[in-house]
Amino acid sequence: MLHQQPGLVAILSLAAFVLGACVASFCNCAALRRSEGESALFGRSRCPLCKHVLGPLELIPLFSWLVQRKACRHCGGRISARYPATELVGGCVFAALVVADALSSAGLGAHTVQNLLFASILLYASLVDLDSRIIPNGCIVAAIVVRVLYIAFVFLTEGTESGLALV
Repeated sequence: MLHQQPGLVAILSLAAFVLGACVASFCNCAALRRSEGESALFGRSRCPLCKHVLGPLELIPLFSWLVQRKACRHCGGRISARYPATELVGGCVFAALVVADALSSAGLGAHTVQNLLFASILLYASLVDLDSRIIPNGCIVAAIVVRVLYIAFVFLTEGTESGLALV
């Protein structure tokens, strides 16, 4: 398995970290927009203070916040540490999940994808809860849909011998 190839596990964990930081950045943006009554899917990212639309280089998770010295490069206003903290947590969680599955006997697969989706849903729900003290019903529905799709996928690809058809 992959535990015999530590270089590959390192590359996969780095890729998972980057993906996790990007997903966490989106979850944070979506949670903040939800608390402001805006759509998470439409509109461009902008400075929370001066509302200046951010360019591509200002949207790189963790890196942008550090390079810009924790401030908006347009208005100079301080940018909350919530942004890089969320991105760091997302990156670390994704990397840990990928490493754990890569080193397990089952390896990477549908189970890993399910766990990454669950982690994303939980992060979003946590951020919304932090802002508004509610957990959206959509998060619960999304988690149920992810689990049902996972069970259906495993049942169709592995059959009943996997034991998941009854779970």
